[in-house]
Amino acid sequence: MGGNSDVTGSDATVLMVNSPNNVYIQHNDDRNPSSSTYLVMRTMRHGNFQSAAEIESGSYNYQYLSIRMYARTKGSPGAVTAMFTFRNSDTLSKVQESDLEIRTVDPVQYIQYTNQPSWNADGNIPQATRNVSLPSKLGWSDWQYHRMDWTPGSTSWLVDGKLVSSIQFQAPKDASQVIFNTWSDGGTWSGNMTTNSSAEMQIQWIEFVYNTTDTSPVPPVGWNPGNPQMCANICSIDQTSKTGTPVLIQEPQNPQNPGGGSGTGTCASAKYGQCAGKTWSGCGRCASGTTCKYQNDYYSQCL
Repeated sequence: MGGNSDVTGSDATVLMVNSPNNVYIQHNDDRNPSSSTYLVMRTMRHGNFQSAAEIESGSYNYQYLSIRMYARTKGSPGAVTAMFTFRNSDTLSKVQESDLEIRTVDPVQYIQYTNQPSWNADGNIPQATRNVSLPSKLGWSDWQYHRMDWTPGSTSWLVDGKLVSSIQFQAPKDASQVIFNTWSDGGTWSGNMTTNSSAEMQIQWIEFVYNTTDTSPVPPVGWNPGNPQMCANICSIDQTSKTGTPVLIQEPQNPQNPGGGSGTGTCASAKYGQCAGKTWSGCGRCASGTTCKYQNDYYSQCL
C-alpha cells in the first residue's frame, strides 16, 4: 500500500491521501457472475481531501514482463484508474513509467497508454502517448482482459486479446516496480470529483509473467532433480482457451506424452484441474496419468 500523496509538481486542487480502507474484497452481485468476489480499489471525495487507493509490488526488480488483469472501472467522473510499471528519479527526464490509464470523465471506449514522461519544459511529448478508442462495443465499465507486454525497446497493450497500442518511444529500460492505483487530485488530468462521490477499479484477477534471477533459487514446482536441465512439466497461461487458467503443454520426460495432454484438443488441464462442465470453456482433456471425472453438471475434475 503506497503512502500519502501530495500535490507537488501538478495542478492539484485537493490533497490526496492513500488509505487501506479503500482496498477490500467485494461479493460479486453481477447477474451470472464469472467470479464469486473481486478486489475493489476505491477513491472518494471528502469535504477537504480525496482518499485514494494504491497497491505497489514489493519487488523493484521487474525487468521486462507481461502484466494482465481482468477488471472494470465504475463510478463518478473525475477519477483515474491505472496499471503501470514505475522507476522513480529525482529528474523528470529519467523517470521510467509505462502505463494504462482510464479517466472516468472520458467515454467508456477511450483508454490512454503512455511511456512517461509525457511532458517536459517545452510542453507535451506527443510520441509518448496513444489515445485509443477500443475496437469492440464493450468499454472500460465492462469486464475486460487488459494486458501490457514490456519487452526490450517496446511496450504493447492488448484488450480482450486484441492489440490496441504499441509504443517504442521512451520504452522503459531498467528494473521497475508494478503499481495499481485509483485516484483523483482535482487537477486537470483527473478532473474534480464532487463531494461524497466515488469511483472504483474492480479486479477479478491479476497475473504477472516475468523472468527472475536469485542467488539462492528455490526449485520450482515441476522441476526434475534427476535431470536439472529438464522440467518435468511445462505449463502456459497463454496457450489456453480460458483466460487466466494455466494448462499443461509439455511433459518432456514422458515418451508417451511429450507434448502434453491425454485426449483431444490442443491443451490439457493439470491434475485436480477442471476439464468439463456446462459453462466450462477451458481445456477438455487431462494431463497424462489422470482422467476427467464427473462431479456434477457444472464441474468435472482431472483425477
